[in-house]
Amino acid sequence: MDVELVATTAEDRPVLANLLQLYLHDFSEFQPIELTAHGTYDYPYLDRFFGDPDREAYLIRVGGRPAGFVLARCDIAGDDGAWNVSEFFVVRGQRGKGVAGAAARLLFQRHPGMWTLSYLQQNAPAARLWPAVVASVAEGPVARVEQLPPAVTEARYRLRFEVAAGSSATEAVSGGRGAAG
Repeated sequence: MDVELVATTAEDRPVLANLLQLYLHDFSEFQPIELTAHGTYDYPYLDRFFGDPDREAYLIRVGGRPAGFVLARCDIAGDDGAWNVSEFFVVRGQRGKGVAGAAARLLFQRHPGMWTLSYLQQNAPAARLWPAVVASVAEGPVARVEQLPPAVTEARYRLRFEVAAGSSATEAVSGGRGAAG
């Protein structure tokens, strides 16, 4: 399977905005997300991922076609410079094929060092994906913190881990393409 993680440009913004609609629709199963009067979902942070050097947006492509996206940011002030997976989405037709794992590994390869991510406890697909992928790329221990209301709106787990440069964790992908697994 040919999985690519492609950095977006301003020309990719409409594709990313369309994929965000699918993502937010799926995510509304887990959190109350209201439609606008126009029948769309609002994601007020999208423009921050174009032009801010501490934020990156990527399209996930399979066979050259859009299959999802990743939004990541470097949290310099609040998390000692760790990169954070802000949003991660694979379209339904590509789920269960190893696309998410391959794309995540490609993302972590781009920025060796500390990473964080959070996922809702009730999001069963995320609860299966993230611990397995993180275990495959982490060098050293993975910190897993349970976050509960009222500190957060929904019960979630937060993972913090390190990806070493040039380690076996980052050698699982090469040349901008990921393995199916």
